Amino acid sequence: MSAWVEFAQFTLTKNWQFSNAIEGRFFRVRHLQGRRVFNGWIAQGDFVSPSLPVLSEVRGLFCKEESDLYEFPEPIAFGVRAIAVKRLDDSLSPWLLAVDVLDFAVGENSNVYEEFSSAAAALSGFLEDRGMTGTAAAIAAHEAAVNPHFEYALSSTLAAKADLAAITYALTLKADSAVMTTALALKADSAAMTTALALKADSAVMTTALALKADLAAMTTALALKADLAAMTTALALKADSAAM
Repeated sequence: MSAWVEFAQFTLTKNWQFSNAIEGRFFRVRHLQGRRVFNGWIAQGDFVSPSLPVLSEVRGLFCKEESDLYEFPEPIAFGVRAIAVKRLDDSLSPWLLAVDVLDFAVGENSNVYEEFSSAAAALSGFLEDRGMTGTAAAIAAHEAAVNPHFEYALSSTLAAKADLAAITYALTLKADSAVMTTALALKADSAAMTTALALKADSAVMTTALALKADLAAMTTALALKADLAAMTTALALKADSAAM
């Protein structure tokens, strides 16, 4: 048997406020008065010394019409545990909220676990829509593990959804890896082709340079031979003239 039991109400301020000592694991926050722009923190901590609070599990708190569900495992280090809240926005409008604890020994409410499952499924779907399938799978799997109401078939449904999300996430990672591998291979091929073309260009330039050098050497030799021939012709002509004289 289980039921939600209210144990604290707060009008949030910029200072940490602490509830009375409370045991439990699952908590519900109901926003009694406020606007959606309000935001703050909720945590658990040592309420004995509020001037120097020892806090853990600090999480975001946002004002809205719907209730918020929180799971706060009791910390081993604290002798006495309380729930603490603090406001962060600068609005002067009041923000009033109530905090309930899920009491397994008081009353009976068959909708409690269904409420938790619905909240977990909504959060899981929200994360999946934003591509955070791994986190969504973890939330769904955790909810399936802690929800004992098998007669509603909620746990098995969430477990199947978690398996599907986990598989999808794994395939996504594998696909990303394949895409990256292909991209790196293409990049390597591109780099290799670029290097080959550069080497080919260098080779062509060197071949052209060598050909030009060879042509230059041949021309130089030809000019030298031509000069020698002209000199010899002149010498012979001078010798002939001298003989004639």
